[in-house]
Amino acid sequence: MTDQKRMLWANEQGLAPQAPLFFSRKHGPAGPRAISRVQAWTIVKAASERANVRVLALRGSRRGAIGEPAPAHPHVFRHVRVRQIVRQTRSLPLAQRQAGWARLQPAYLSIGDEEARELMRGVAD
Repeated sequence: MTDQKRMLWANEQGLAPQAPLFFSRKHGPAGPRAISRVQAWTIVKAASERANVRVLALRGSRRGAIGEPAPAHPHVFRHVRVRQIVRQTRSLPLAQRQAGWARLQPAYLSIGDEEARELMRGVAD
């Protein structure tokens, strides 16, 4: 969703220009209060569990070992967006800049088997 679409949606919902997009039921003196990092993580994790959405774990945890399916968490969306930018634009500097990283992590240069097959179909012999 673009910033413009997000602003239009917020206006349609009657949110003030500086109001948080994700807010708790509790209001502070200035109006709706933004949810915390922990609340966001809890919401995404619960939704991931209900929908049975899994991602491959990059680290071992009590949920399983590295490379095993694990529940999604909010930080995954940041990494998904960077991969999307790299795949659509083929611009590593753009992805790096959008993510705010000093250098692009090598993991974003890798591709899956299906993507490799698709790309190879377009390569002349």
